[in-house]
Parts: sequence; structure tokens; C-alpha cells
Amino acid sequence: MNIELTKEQYLKLLELVYLGEWMANSYRRKEDFNEEYDEVMQYVLSFAKDLDLDLVDFDEEGNYYFTTRKFEESLSQTIDEYDNNTFWLELANRLAERDLLREIGPVNELSDQHYGRKLELEEKYLQEFERNGLKNLQLKTNKE
Repeated sequence: MNIELTKEQYLKLLELVYLGEWMANSYRRKEDFNEEYDEVMQYVLSFAKDLDLDLVDFDEEGNYYFTTRKFEESLSQTIDEYDNNTFWLELANRLAERDLLREIGPVNELSDQHYGRKLELEEKYLQEFERNGLKNLQLKTNKE
């Protein structure tokens, strides 16, 4: 298969591949690293030399392509926005699920009605976090 891309399309593909590989591997330890994603990234990075881009370097000793700091910094805001948004959504989701299970008790599977209630709870949390961030969030111990 051959895919022809303009320089601009290649740059967007490079960004997408970097972001995807980052999301899949950035939190992993070396022994859990997803090599298949890295192989695809290496392949895509290898074409940067053909376009004379200063966004990718090559380590001849290790036979390995890597993105430059300039390239990574150009995507840091996208990653920060993703992390921030994911944090709030996941926090609201987990708190809503906890509250729902407190209301209905343990279940094997949530019904459509349960999902509707969970969404209501999530929305309540998201509105609270939008207004106050973490200011009103407290951890209670069993002694309290």
C-alpha cells in the first residue's frame, strides 16, 4: 500500500502518531512498553528526512528516530489540555459511579435507568468542578 501525503498532511500525521503513541506508552514502564506502536512511530518518523524537517532526529548508534524538543513542545499544550480534561471527566465519572452504587447497591450490570442516573450525577460533579475546582473536595476518613 502506498499513501501519498502533502508536507502539511505528513506533519499532521506525525502529530497524530506522536500523540497516539504518547497516550499509549507514556505511562508504561519499559517492560510494559507497546513495541508495535513504537514500530509504527519509527516508520512514520523515518520519512521526516525526505521532507527536510527539523522535527525528527536520528541516533545512528541506536538506529532510532526520535522527535526533537521543538516538536514535542509544539504539542505540549494539546497534551496538557487532554490531561486536564481527562482528569475532570474521570473524576466526575468515578464519583458518580460510587454514588450510584451507594444508592442502588451492588449490581452485575447497570440498566439504562442506572446509566441515566449516573449521567445526572456526573453532570452535578462536572458543574461543581467547573465552578470550584477542587476547593470543596474533601477526603473523609472512617474516623470522621
